[in-house]
Amino acid sequence: MNIPLAFFFGAPGPMEILVIGMVAVLLFGKNLPGVAKNLGNSLSQFKSSIKGFKEGIDEVKEDFNEIKDGVKENFDEITDDVTKEVKKIGSDIG
Repeated sequence: MNIPLAFFFGAPGPMEILVIGMVAVLLFGKNLPGVAKNLGNSLSQFKSSIKGFKEGIDEVKEDFNEIKDGVKENFDEITDDVTKEVKKIGSDIG
């Protein structure tokens, strides 16, 4: 169960956002636009990486399903062959 952290603590109100903004200005000053740009780029790269990871997982799932289907087909063929041989042996004995 994934509950966003904002729901646990409550969404920040206008005063909290103002305080966060003031702290950011005090810490970064003139560098604030550059810091914001770098943060945005980092977030974009992170999202891209997550998307690539999900695509990789999907490819592994597809490969696994293909292998599973192949094993099932082989098992069914072997089962049919064994059944035929057992019936043949049974008819030869009987």
